Amino acid sequence: MQCEGTVVRVFGRFYTVRVDGAEYDCTLRGSIKRDPKLKGFANPTAVGDLVQVTLNDRGSCIESVMERSNKFSRKEKGRNTREDLIAANIDQLLIIQSYAEPVINPRFVDRLAVRAICEKIKPVLVINKLDLAIPELVEMMHDYYRSSGLDIIEVCAHTRLHLETMYERLSHRRTLLAGNSGVGKSSLLN
Repeated sequence: MQCEGTVVRVFGRFYTVRVDGAEYDCTLRGSIKRDPKLKGFANPTAVGDLVQVTLNDRGSCIESVMERSNKFSRKEKGRNTREDLIAANIDQLLIIQSYAEPVINPRFVDRLAVRAICEKIKPVLVINKLDLAIPELVEMMHDYYRSSGLDIIEVCAHTRLHLETMYERLSHRRTLLAGNSGVGKSSLLN
């Protein structure tokens, strides 16, 4: 049976595709790797891709990748010119940072925000650990991002302060979270 689904997980050469609420473990049809529109990517499909799949008892297979509305990628490691595809067809990018341990890195935020905007993905800055914030740093970040157009949500995973605002932003949107180790990505979602 052939149908349309969404890639929800990638693990090596195996892909989990959601079709009508059910999930199927799939492999890629060999011809996908030779598709000229996917040639510039280190990996031909990613989470968020809409795909045509064949489901059967012998094993499910991704037959083709449909046109993407956007993609979030980075340059493949080394001297290669290919892109390492991270996610596709996403509505927004939540850039997670923290006011302490580790302290916010504006250069990291700016790089991700520019990359998102270039792909027509809405960037949102979520700054965690508001309970540990130094008032001068909070003011400095507000001044720095005031005219950027970047939405900022300040939260505290520990005290649960303002988490409902962040959860509202997640509702009914395909969202990619990105942030350094230790900023609280898991704590914000659990």
